[in-house]
Amino acid sequence: MSKAANKPLWQYLGGHKPEKIKAYNTNGGWLNWSKERLIEDITSNVYQGFSAVKMKVGKPDPREDFDRVRAVRKAIGDELGLMIDVNQQWNITTAMSKPRHIYHHINSH
Repeated sequence: MSKAANKPLWQYLGGHKPEKIKAYNTNGGWLNWSKERLIEDITSNVYQGFSAVKMKVGKPDPREDFDRVRAVRKAIGDELGLMIDVNQQWNITTAMSKPRHIYHHINSH
């Protein structure tokens, strides 16, 4: 119907013009990559203008996950969003038992 009215859907529905939408790239930060390749990929996303990045976690050793998260946070700074994706590798017990200090380095958008 908005097409017939020659209006964008948001306007047809009576909304306000949308603000800019923050975007992030979810195609990267793979778990099997070295820390160096991970940082290269993540910083490439930042240079492309993404306001947040997502990386994979779920290594058998949680210290390795923490080290990778900490390295990415250091590489991108504190202003950009950092999300983690465990790809359904953690159950509730595992998620609750992971070091809480990993959450200091991430945020959700």
